[in-house]
Amino acid sequence: MTTIVRCAGVSRTYGTGGDAVVAVHGLTCAVKDGGRIAVVGSSGSGKTTLLHLLAGLDEPTTGEIHRQDVPAGVEPLQHRFAYVGSDLQDLYGIRPATLPRTTRLQDAYFVGGSARTMMDRLARRPDAILVSQETVHDFQLHLGDQLRLRLQDGRTGQLRTVTFHYAGVAAEFPTAPRDSFLVANAAYVAARTGSDAVGSFLVSTDGTPAGTVADRLRTIMGPHSHITDLDTTRKVIGSSLTAVDFGGLATVELTLGLALALTATALLLILGFTERRRTFALAAVLGARPRQLGAFVWTEVAVVGAGTTLFAALGGWALSHMLVTVLSGVFDPPPSALALPRRRRRPGTPQRRDRRATSRPPPTADRPARPVIGELP
Repeated sequence: MTTIVRCAGVSRTYGTGGDAVVAVHGLTCAVKDGGRIAVVGSSGSGKTTLLHLLAGLDEPTTGEIHRQDVPAGVEPLQHRFAYVGSDLQDLYGIRPATLPRTTRLQDAYFVGGSARTMMDRLARRPDAILVSQETVHDFQLHLGDQLRLRLQDGRTGQLRTVTFHYAGVAAEFPTAPRDSFLVANAAYVAARTGSDAVGSFLVSTDGTPAGTVADRLRTIMGPHSHITDLDTTRKVIGSSLTAVDFGGLATVELTLGLALALTATALLLILGFTERRRTFALAAVLGARPRQLGAFVWTEVAVVGAGTTLFAALGGWALSHMLVTVLSGVFDPPPSALALPRRRRRPGTPQRRDRRATSRPPPTADRPARPVIGELP
């Protein structure tokens, strides 16, 4: 049988110093295609961490893992509830180094920096945390301020205080609610709470329609798992009154603008030639050749065309920026940049952009969600 995963001296440690927790130590093994493996151990012995490492959902602290034929593009998200003062908020534990490879984080999701900047801040400092604008306003936070949250301990079930440091503002985030929420390092949250249970998975496809991948995941994981895909979500959002198909609108506007430009240019040239008939006749009498008159006419056409094109481009750029500014107060998240909407491809044609499906297993207090390890059928 073919070896699909090979581990050599793999260790996984959460936290640093005296608070470090060793979940896996010195693991060397090989997993073969079609083989059956039983992982047995007491609670907290590292079984879930081992599965995460084998499936590529987590990275080892030391050692190497070589994988073959294991689907990539699966990102685990921890989901906890944290008390900020008396306010209960959703807390999402992420891996800032690998999350941007699975999903596209827009700069509009964050305030005070780009998506890359915010992920770098989380990666550099384990106890860094991103909060909502409302939380910043309520607690008058400044970058680097200490933020003490109360989280449920996975070992005792009791609330315990965990210290974080404010690193930025997150206005939107995948799978997060529309109200206040928090984003922190999954490894730090797991080390402080004693649980690395995963609340949901982000699954990035290789061009296969998101609905197809979602159906396969439902078949594999059973009816108790909650799975949503972007295609279905777009249809739901598209049925609301606030949704606008900018693809069709852009086509109509561009066609109308081109027709107006061509009509105006032709009308200007025709009127100009009519007024200059006497001028052309006098130039011909004075010895001007037809080729010279033609060069004069085409030069005038080129100058007028270039001028109108430049004026139209500047006007369109200004109007587009004005439209983005106006829509920033309507759409959530607001548009981050100017872009020409693309026409959607028909089903069955190759896709240039990745489609994603979100897989969210049922949350439990004592059992972490199982990762998807095998190749999708």
